[in-house]
Amino acid sequence: MIESNFQILISSYGNRIYDIDLTPANNGISMLIVHQITPFVVYDYSRFNLLNVKLIISRTKGISASRNVALENASADIVMLADDDLLFDCDGIQSVVNFFHEYDYVDVVVAKLKTKNHSSFRDYSRYLNKSKIK
Repeated sequence: MIESNFQILISSYGNRIYDIDLTPANNGISMLIVHQITPFVVYDYSRFNLLNVKLIISRTKGISASRNVALENASADIVMLADDDLLFDCDGIQSVVNFFHEYDYVDVVVAKLKTKNHSSFRDYSRYLNKSKIK
């Protein structure tokens, strides 16, 4: 079980709010969602009425502004910035939390995404061997 000092921060815009995977929240993981709304559109937020989900409605524009709102409202020591189209793997999330505990001097971790069929999302070879934790 993921501990309480971890939170997933998601930025979403418009109807993409309906694409958010709530698997983490259904498994006890805290999620904070910043929804940048489109004017004159009514959204159904009923699926976000979960104990582990905090939803912030924002009129800001742009991913940077949305993530800043999320960071300002985060309530955990360890946060994961995520896009609204990701599918989450709770075991992978646990690995991230474990990493931060093992290397408690690390402030930022960049992770590699995988597709639904577990292949690499991108060719990450240009990032290899740039820096290694020792």
